[in-house]
Amino acid sequence: MSVEQGRPAEDWDSVRIRHLDVAPTFESRLRETDGQPVEYYQQTQEHFEQALAHLGGLRPKRVLEVGSEVDYFFLQHFRDIGAKCHAVNISFLYQEPDVFLEWPEKTLADMNELPFQDGVFDLVLFSATLHHSPNLDRTMREVARVTSPAGTVVVLSEQIGGWLKRSDRYAHRSTQIHETYRSFLEYHASFRRAGLHAKYLFSEHFDKKLRERKIHPEGRYANLGNLVARLWKHEQFRNVAHGPLLYVAHTLFGFPLNVILRKSGPGSDGGRNVPRN
Repeated sequence: MSVEQGRPAEDWDSVRIRHLDVAPTFESRLRETDGQPVEYYQQTQEHFEQALAHLGGLRPKRVLEVGSEVDYFFLQHFRDIGAKCHAVNISFLYQEPDVFLEWPEKTLADMNELPFQDGVFDLVLFSATLHHSPNLDRTMREVARVTSPAGTVVVLSEQIGGWLKRSDRYAHRSTQIHETYRSFLEYHASFRRAGLHAKYLFSEHFDKKLRERKIHPEGRYANLGNLVARLWKHEQFRNVAHGPLLYVAHTLFGFPLNVILRKSGPGSDGGRNVPRN
């Protein structure tokens, strides 16, 4: 990260907590990506709302977001319903006056060595963060450790590799930030090894694009998207696409990963919603 920001690699401490004249907000990023082929922040917002709907009336008492930044868009929701919120990252940006000085509780830490006691969080949240881990199994073991026995882990907008998706997209970036393309099965196997059962969600953002037949002409697989959009009006096709074909989309095309993870035991789906390796 230091190198990417034009600083010497040994100057890492200077970017861990960094003052900006104007720190970007989630709203400003929504404006920047509106209408782009990949409306990344629009996707992220809709994926978060989709996950909340699947969680129903969940009211966690203690929430951790790993990779949290800037204006803590996700954590604001849980703060408003009374949760104690924690943010972990390897760096934080801020501007003066810092409206987030007193909230949430912020910790500079590595996701592979979370400085928390076992089972203290009812909900752990990731948004496009897991692919930065140099050791996914270790990260997931740490996540499972700090999650309560009846707790939930939510993974949103995670980029993954696909057989037909180019794997050199981030080749120009510094390896220090660990941009990694892992396959769907690698993620799934790592979740299982950590004792977490998965419910995979078909992206609400793409579902809406297909229903409205709004496929960006410059988007990856635009021709295929237009073909699928013509089939999307058929309920039976949508049901298959939301189920078995979702795993095909992840595996072949690197379809973004959105998943709700739970520990085994009461309230778990018992692994029934996951494919077999």
